[in-house]
Amino acid sequence: MGEMFAHRIPCSSFVLPKSTDLQRLRAYNLKLTFYIDTDNGVTIRKLEGDADMDTFMAHIEVMWGHPDYQMGFGHIIDLRDLNFSASSEDMWRLVDYIIPNKEGENRKLAILVGKPMEAALGVIYVERVKDKHMSEVFASERDALRYINGPDDLFDKLNSELATQKEF
Repeated sequence: MGEMFAHRIPCSSFVLPKSTDLQRLRAYNLKLTFYIDTDNGVTIRKLEGDADMDTFMAHIEVMWGHPDYQMGFGHIIDLRDLNFSASSEDMWRLVDYIIPNKEGENRKLAILVGKPMEAALGVIYVERVKDKHMSEVFASERDALRYINGPDDLFDKLNSELATQKEF
């Protein structure tokens, strides 16, 4: 499919988004569940509920602010239970938000989708960042894990008490 976004910023403490972002997240009833595997250098996150692009971008700040989050890790983002409302123009906004502030590295992003809308938006994203970062759109957990060289039990950890959950 293409290349992905990869970036690294120092994370000294866990920082929540601005209160206006939290209010926006609450309005869209978004649930973020994530697990950061520092031993294997991978992260996995799952978004559930409803989101527009502003809400989606606010969740990114939550991830970036976590002290264990490393931009250079391999990443899976599971969008299968997300009702995402975004346009092609919104995808440009997302790219403009992520790319200028983050350095490219040899990390991979696997975008896991289950619905046509999320698949289409994922493909648009991958095409827009193909010259800067490695990313692919996947329909299966196994293929996403293989792409980022993640451990076989990564999805189990996401669904365990080891994962962090944030409801907004």
